[in-house]
Amino acid sequence: MQQPFDAQLSTWRDRDVIRLTFVEPGIYTFSVIDVGPELKVKMTLVRASSGNFLDSSRANARGAAAHLTMDASAGEQYYLIIAAEVMLPSTNQPYRLIVSDLIPDPDEANDSRAAATPWELALGPVSGYFWDRTTGRHDYFTFLAPATLDAAPVTFALTNPSSELRVRMTLLSNRGAVLASSPWSAFGQPTTLTRALDSGQRYYLKLQSQNDRTSMQPYVLSAQYNPATEGATEATGTSQPVHLTGLAYQQGALPVPVAGVAVYAQVTGGPAVLVDVTDRWGTYGGTVMALVAEGAQIRIWAEKEGLTFLPEADTWSPDHHQRSHRTLFVAVGATLVQQTPTADAGATATPLPTRAPTEMPQPARRRPCQRRCRRQSSRVMRGGYSPTTPPPELAGLACS
Repeated sequence: MQQPFDAQLSTWRDRDVIRLTFVEPGIYTFSVIDVGPELKVKMTLVRASSGNFLDSSRANARGAAAHLTMDASAGEQYYLIIAAEVMLPSTNQPYRLIVSDLIPDPDEANDSRAAATPWELALGPVSGYFWDRTTGRHDYFTFLAPATLDAAPVTFALTNPSSELRVRMTLLSNRGAVLASSPWSAFGQPTTLTRALDSGQRYYLKLQSQNDRTSMQPYVLSAQYNPATEGATEATGTSQPVHLTGLAYQQGALPVPVAGVAVYAQVTGGPAVLVDVTDRWGTYGGTVMALVAEGAQIRIWAEKEGLTFLPEADTWSPDHHQRSHRTLFVAVGATLVQQTPTADAGATATPLPTRAPTEMPQPARRRPCQRRCRRQSSRVMRGGYSPTTPPPELAGLACS
């Protein structure tokens, strides 16, 4: 649970804009509690990069709490706007913002085909949630087709959906072309898809719920097939590409991503190589060639001046069924500027960047309708706003 954010709205026109930066993917519920008795509070969620409106929530009455649930991936940023729907004539009404619930969802970043979660079929089932409102409406997984006995097909099963959902799977080629789809399931029932695949080729699975309905109940995705008999080449070991990914962050009251961290890897008997340097979200990813054989290991570590990391080194042994590995490095030994899902105390009444007003061309002649528009515009301007500038409570927002 994150630290509470205590603040107040001084007037009915006041609003607090709070920047949310997420390190852990999951489904978050934000709650405004301990609300002043004369304040009917509302919450608005917008995307930090564009200001586009995503969702909103309102209290049922003055002094009542408000709740907003959203899905977030590691590294994403949003703005949460706290404002008064009803407060007049009172002033200085307090409130407290908390993270009232968090459901971890390690695969939440898979809201698009480009961000599909890698899935090693031989490692067994994976799970997720149909709760994609902020980035995408579906879940995507990508995998390399296994070699099956006698080139038999692979059967995928999507099970344990909520009783309120009808679900479907779609198999996509490496280029995104639709290859096959399962029928929509009955409410709360599983669905399956069977298809012969080309061994070693990359495919994608898109999972969706009918009408994009959401649920807090996790689904399970599995694959059933008979693997082909392993040959002598696999037994003696071969050099294969393996994908290394992960995250570097500093753990305190709230986790903070660390950028500019150099991540190295050393394969048994080989030199150390630079895998990648973490980006602004603290994430990295790269591919190295490694010997896939019994006893072969990859040593992975992180370096940045002034910091040490735990673990000091992560040792991993790749095999023919698992060719990707994820490591989380925790920085110790220095203090970083904190960017967290709860804002600084000085966030009160922080406006979003406003859009530059659009210059309107002047007509050569006045027509009757234009004269009426000019009179209406004059009345709006006397009210405090120009016809090309939105009111303060909407500045910087646009419907998505």
